[in-house]
Amino acid sequence: MSFKCIPLIAGLSASLVAGRTQDKRGCTELPYLPRYPGTVIADCQHKEYKELEIEVGEKEKKTVAGDYHQLDYSWPEGLTGDQVAANYRASLASGGFDVVYSSPRVVVAKASKEGVETWVRVSAYGATAVKAVRVKGIEQKMGAADATKLLGDLQAVGKVAIYGIHFDTGKAEIKPESKPTLDEIAKLLTENAHLRVYVVGHTDNVGGLEGNLDLSKRRAESVVKALAATYGVAEARLRSHGVGPLAPVASNQSEGGRARNRRVELVMQ
Repeated sequence: MSFKCIPLIAGLSASLVAGRTQDKRGCTELPYLPRYPGTVIADCQHKEYKELEIEVGEKEKKTVAGDYHQLDYSWPEGLTGDQVAANYRASLASGGFDVVYSSPRVVVAKASKEGVETWVRVSAYGATAVKAVRVKGIEQKMGAADATKLLGDLQAVGKVAIYGIHFDTGKAEIKPESKPTLDEIAKLLTENAHLRVYVVGHTDNVGGLEGNLDLSKRRAESVVKALAATYGVAEARLRSHGVGPLAPVASNQSEGGRARNRRVELVMQ
């Protein structure tokens, strides 16, 4: 996938640009997002799969997950965060991205092409942090929930995996961006009053077995409590259990596999 981005607006003298030090070995800028002239890549990171929480409104955030790149640029003297962010904002907007959130020193933008969503977050506070996530079709599907599809899977195989309920690492409190998925689960249960399900928590294998068993149980309990308290689903129709890492659906040897294993399942009683 490629995007055409215009060069960032030059705000530095040619001599300063020519005299910059080298990027960190092994680090290169993103092909669809050129750097601000004169800045240098101080560090970089790549993960095959990682979640990133980003702003999509003044008081609204969402989590995206997929192929992850991070570039940290150091600045020469004379730059300001407002100046850098304004240049990135212009470059992204002219390069096929929609700017979904903007503040004086933070820009979040999104582009879609050939079934792949690319999310970019740029922050400029004394240095530039560029974080980009490419969300492929399968990962978008993992994050989505639809009451009709949930019912179909339950009727077909007796269970359905839910990937749109989010927790911080090691914690059992449901994050706010889980609401759309909880809405669909509640819709499923409201429209099918006869339905009773086990709510089963699953984790990856990072950490000890006992800790993961406890964590998965507490996460399942949090889902049951949310469905009962927020949506009025009778708790008698729901039973929570946790099996930790004991029922993986993918190898835990990669981040992508571990992400698939971190889930909540609904199982017909």
